[in-house]
Formats: sequence, structure tokens, C-alpha cells
Amino acid sequence: KRSSGPVLLRVCCLEFDTFFVSVERLLNPSLIGKTMVIGAPAERGAVTACSYEVRRAGLLAGGPARWLV
Repeated sequence: KRSSGPVLLRVCCLEFDTFFVSVERLLNPSLIGKTMVIGAPAERGAVTACSYEVRRAGLLAGGPARWLV
């Protein structure tokens, strides 16, 4: 039986654009503070994740990898 009362809705927003960069930095601390881009280097490849240092320059996750050349 359904209740006609108010429905509780929970929303969780997670920012995964730098997740893979964070994992790599945990595994290799010498990468902390360096610009990092993770993605496929192919002609039609895409940026999977990038560090905040790279994001300040305007490159975002989901962008084409050909911008990196």
C-alpha cells in the first residue's frame, strides 16, 4: 500500500573527473602537484580524467585527446 505522505528523496553528487588522478597520486606520491591527463592517446581518444592543474588551463574530462598534441 502506497503512502500519500511526503516522499524522502536523497541525492548524492559525486565528482569523478579527478578520481583516477587521485588514485594514481596515492600509488605514486611523486605525481602530486604535477599536471596529469588520463585517457586514450588515439586519434579519436578522449580525456578520462585530468588533474586540477590541467583543468585550470581549460582542459576538461570528456574532451578530445587530440587537443593534447
